[in-house]
Amino acid sequence: MHPGHRLPGTPLHLRPHLSSSPCSPGPLPCPSTMATDELTELETAIEKTITVFFTYAAKEGKKGTLTAGEFKELVQLQLPNLMKDVPFLEEKMSELDVNNDEELKFCEYWRLIGELAKAVQREKVGKKW
Repeated sequence: MHPGHRLPGTPLHLRPHLSSSPCSPGPLPCPSTMATDELTELETAIEKTITVFFTYAAKEGKKGTLTAGEFKELVQLQLPNLMKDVPFLEEKMSELDVNNDEELKFCEYWRLIGELAKAVQREKVGKKW
């Protein structure tokens, strides 16, 4: 998230665009402080996912990446149920750290969110909602 901007209340289609992220090509939405529309349930969940990442990433090291300590704290406090079957967080972090810099950028963290979402979806399909 860029300083001075906020996500709440700004529909994605009304936000100006940034240049490419180092993890994925193409423009990314940049929040605007002008719009006041309420976010949908899904938009709120996405915003919260981003906020949680950057809250933990700001604690030590580079402000836009998770160190091993930040990752461990985030998982233990924010994902205790979904990650309870992952015995070695260091190995999981290493698996997610595609550029091997011993920190997780948002796009690397997003891979974890995708994996967890797939696991939850498989479980729900098995239960036949």
